[in-house]
Formats: sequence, C-alpha cells, structure tokens
Amino acid sequence: MKTLTQTSFALAAIAAALTACGGGTTTTPTTSVSGSVVDGYLSGATVCVDVNKNGKCDAGEPTGTTDVNGAFTISGVTTADAAAAPLVAQVPSTAVDSDAPTTTVGSNFVLSTPAGKTVISPLTTLVHQTMLKDSTKTADTAAADLKATVSSLATTTDVFADYVKGNDTNAHTAARVVANSLKANYDSVTASNGGSAGKDTQVAIALGEVAKQALMSQGTAPNAALPVGSEDPATLRAQIAAQTATAAGATQAVTINFDMVNGASTTVHCGDPITVANTKLYDLTNPAAAPALMATTTAQTTPGQLTDTRFYVANIVLIDAAGNSTPLYMTDNASQSAAGGLALIDFGHNTAAPTAPIACTNTYNTAITGLVAPGTYTGISMTIGVPARSADFKTPMNHVNATVTTSPTPLQNADMAWSWQSGRKFIKIQFRPTAALTTYAANTKLYGTSATADWNVHIGATGCSGDPTLGNETSCTNPNRLGLKFDGFNANSQKIVLDIAQLLQNAELDFTYTAPPGCMSGSTDPDCAPIFKALGLDLATGKTLSGAGVQTVFIVK
Repeated sequence: MKTLTQTSFALAAIAAALTACGGGTTTTPTTSVSGSVVDGYLSGATVCVDVNKNGKCDAGEPTGTTDVNGAFTISGVTTADAAAAPLVAQVPSTAVDSDAPTTTVGSNFVLSTPAGKTVISPLTTLVHQTMLKDSTKTADTAAADLKATVSSLATTTDVFADYVKGNDTNAHTAARVVANSLKANYDSVTASNGGSAGKDTQVAIALGEVAKQALMSQGTAPNAALPVGSEDPATLRAQIAAQTATAAGATQAVTINFDMVNGASTTVHCGDPITVANTKLYDLTNPAAAPALMATTTAQTTPGQLTDTRFYVANIVLIDAAGNSTPLYMTDNASQSAAGGLALIDFGHNTAAPTAPIACTNTYNTAITGLVAPGTYTGISMTIGVPARSADFKTPMNHVNATVTTSPTPLQNADMAWSWQSGRKFIKIQFRPTAALTTYAANTKLYGTSATADWNVHIGATGCSGDPTLGNETSCTNPNRLGLKFDGFNANSQKIVLDIAQLLQNAELDFTYTAPPGCMSGSTDPDCAPIFKALGLDLATGKTLSGAGVQTVFIVK
C-alpha cells in the first residue's frame, strides 16, 4: 500500500513530465526586435526574422512593416531567434525611399542583414551575401572583406551603421549603386521563377555578386546616377544554377547545334549570294538636305553577300519539365571554353581587305558540345553575348584584353574585340550590298557611295565604367546581352536558328545615316532602332525585353 507521501511524489513527477512535454504552462522567452531599413529610409517594406534562413519571409515567421522613417518593430521573437536569425526586408515596387519621397521605388528587391544586426541596407546585404557564399565568414570578417575589396568603402567605419543618420555621404552613395543593381535584376530573375524557385539563397548570392561588381567598377567615387549592374535573365539563371551543380556530376553528353537561314530552311554562310527583303526608310531625293524618315515606308529587296557571321554564346542551361535548370559544362576546344562556359559560333568571315573581293573562310563552328547531369530536358536557356564574369563568378570575361593568353580561348579573337573597357562584339554580322552603299556625311550634308562598304550589325556593351587595364571590375549602363529561353527544345532533334531575314527586315541595307555604316550599338543611332527591336533588346537601356517586345531573330527548328 502506497503512503500519501509516495503518492504526492508520484503526482509531482507526472506534473514535471507533462511540463517537459509541453503539457505545463512554461512559455518560451520572447522579445521584440527593432531597427531600420535604409537605402534612403524605405517605408512600406516587410521585414521578417528569417528563422529558417532561406532568404525570404515565410508564413509563420515574425514580421513587421517599416514606417516613413524606415523603422520597424517585430514582436514575439524568441530570444534564440533574435540572436541567431538574419533579418530580411522584402521591398515592394510600391515602397517609398526618402531619397526620392515623391515617387515609389518602382521595382521589387530584397535586402538583408546578418543575425544580431538591426540596420538593413544594401551594404549589409553585400556582407550577408558573402556569408551565404562562404559559411566560414562571420559578420565582422565579411564586413572587413567588403571594405578591403570595394575601394569606395575603405574609409567607412561601420558598414552596419545607419549612414543616413550618420551623414556618411560616401557610404550612402555606394549603397544607392548597389540598390540600383538589385532593383535592375530582381524581377527579371524571379519572373516565371527563372530557374530560381526555392533557391532564394542562391538568388541572393547571384544578385549580390552582380551588385558588388557594379560598385567595384566605379572606384573610389561611385556615381549612383549610373544604372549599372543589370544582367540578362539567362546570365542570372546560369549563376543560380552554377551554385548547386558540379562538373563532376555532369556525365551525360549533349550537343547544341546552331544554324543560320535567310527566311527559309536553307543554311547560308559568309559569301553566299542572298537577297534580303528589307525596308526603305529614308527620303533621299534632296542630296543637300539631311535624310528624313518617309511618311510611309516601303518594302524593297537588297541583293548582296554576308561578309561576317559570328556571335558569342554563354551560360547555357538545360531545363527539365519541372523547371529545374542544369548547367551545360562545355568541353575545351579552340571555339569554346570550359572555364568560361563560353563559345564562339562562326558561319564564316571575310579575310580579304575591304577593297578586295570577298574571301570568306569555309571552316565553320556551328555546334557546342559538353556534359550535363543525367536527365530528360525539355527547354534551354542561354546568353547571346559575353558576361562580365563566368557563371561561377571566378573567370573575368568580357573586359579582358584579347592578348591575355590565360583567358578563355574564344576571347582571344582580336576580330571580335572592341576596346578593353567596352569588351567584345557579342554579335558581328556584316552584309555587303551588291550595289553601292549610299552614305550620308552630316558635316557636309552630301551623299556619297561606297561599293565596298558593309552594312554592320555590331552588338556589344556600351556606357562602361571601370578600368580593366588595372584589373578592376567593369560594368556598363547598357549591357546589350540578349537572354534566350526556349521552353520547347530537344537537343537530339532540334537546332537554334538565326534568321537573317528577321534581323534585317526593317533596316535600310543600301543606306546608312551615320558612319560607320549600320548599327554599332549606339543608343541614339537610327540604324540601330530596327536591329535592337528585332533582337528584343531595349535600345535605351540594353536590357532583354519580354512580352510584346520579345526577340524574333532566334528560333527553334
């Protein structure tokens, strides 16, 4: 028989057990977290304690909203989460920045800061991105790395400080450069998932790297007015995919074939006689007056020959039916590079002097070979152009000197190079009309003709800053890299086809408004307007368009 004392002890033990199992009234200690979100002060942003550390605000995570001073308070945060979890600020396009209080920020973007910090800014975002990329970094060591790497931040005492309150103009300007880049890229990488679904950490790393390169390109005196640091969606998609894939896991051989046609199924090369259906745009009846656009354009045909037909391809990823992106690891040869993930497609080019008859090469490179992770793929994404760096961020690309023999092989082609700062001609297509090309000399208001002049399509980045001759990062206001994504593509039976007819159909190929003839990527060059429209590039910003503005030049056949 149990005594009363024994019974009391038993009941006490049961109560203790229930308490340990959650059956008692013991509660987890909570606290509140207060801070501010700063570019200028950002109002209307959602701030959360990122408990699961996935780079976004999930349902159930403690959240708050910033007021007109960018301030927030989040209640009900466990003391453990307050100490260990980073803060994330999701800034909607409708948010307002105190730097420009009469308008909204206009684009979605995300900022973050490491655990234990309460100011969230573009600078803390770069620090946090470094920690995501390298788990051995602490907030302090990552901040020290940022200050050592970015010259404009070398004199900033504390990158976690509220630089608006502290009147740190240099840090404030640097932060605005970073914010401009984040805003320029966030929507493009997340639209239609962009290969980023469930990869918010990888997205943060990719966007942070691009933004840091933009800031580094501006040296000790950053200029927030320059909209540098934007990338095409295909480049960002490849950067995200590269973070979770490895070359060792790629064992399935794949070949991506390319073709070039002139509005039909027959392949054309440099030197082939072709007739291009194009457009007469200008009234040239008065040789003493500047050419004017006709009220009504008319169709015409222009016979001639292609004298150069080359373009760079980078960042190829294959996409499965679920939308997952897998990088293609290129094999090394004279036309493509494993390190850079870059290839030069070549349908022939003229090797003769401009005044001599056309003498095109008859050796071509129209396929890219490599390896992917085993799987079944139904789509493909790629960049037409040369990114600033390879998808893994390790290899400098567009702005290296063509004479640097350690660079990826396709970059050592002097024919495709502009200056070091401007980088490469991403697309180089030249057409020589059979009849004399009419040119206009603005200084004399006289027309001339040239029987040996090519009408050029040279697409490359413009408005570039940074000095690559000193090994600095370079970034451009107009990247002019074209991102392609085809949801239906089978590498075993289909090709990526460039249609010359679509590229040139709205250009006037026997006349040029400005010298040199054709389009040389100038944002105000009238000859570029129809070319950029066909390529699906915004002539003013150099960004890849979507929707009604999507490109019509590259197709799958």
